[in-house]
Amino acid sequence: MYSLLLLAVVVVAGQPVTEEPALEELRSAVIVSQLTLSQQTEVLKELLTASRQRDSCPQGPTCPYPYTLVLDKCFYFSPHTATWEAARRHCQGMMGDLATPKHLYAIRSFLLDAAKVERFDDVYLFVGVRDFGSNLSWKWLDGRPVDAADFYPGEPHSNDGKECGAFRMHYAPMLIDTLCSYSFRFLCQYHPTN
Repeated sequence: MYSLLLLAVVVVAGQPVTEEPALEELRSAVIVSQLTLSQQTEVLKELLTASRQRDSCPQGPTCPYPYTLVLDKCFYFSPHTATWEAARRHCQGMMGDLATPKHLYAIRSFLLDAAKVERFDDVYLFVGVRDFGSNLSWKWLDGRPVDAADFYPGEPHSNDGKECGAFRMHYAPMLIDTLCSYSFRFLCQYHPTN
């Protein structure tokens, strides 16, 4: 390596090189290094172009920590328990509210995956459903009426004082009515401010 460098210095300085094979070796090394630099330049240009194109493409939705993306919405499955009202305040403090999911089976899959990770069998969790009156007028917090098919068979019970909605994870469908004063885990949904 040192002889090649010395040979390069001698050639650059303009001094004649007496060894014909050494000169040929130097020329080959220079050509190879130039070829390598040329190839490296092309690769770098391609990477730069790809990076610019990626940065100019719109990115899909992302969720702030500790929310998780499920389909196109962000949800947080709380490890803590609270009453329905306390759970709602907690979610609101996280720039959200109790969840009002439109795709209940996607949420069920998300929860069942969480159950595998956390190793629990079944769980009740509050969601954003209330009976806003004594005539079983169940609504999501976003104002949508609850489809009767979303309730587990036999739910909701009529006029038994249970005015809050919860998911029982291993039921299908998961939605049940329950007392608001119970202490359950809860599911928040992120609502970014505009």
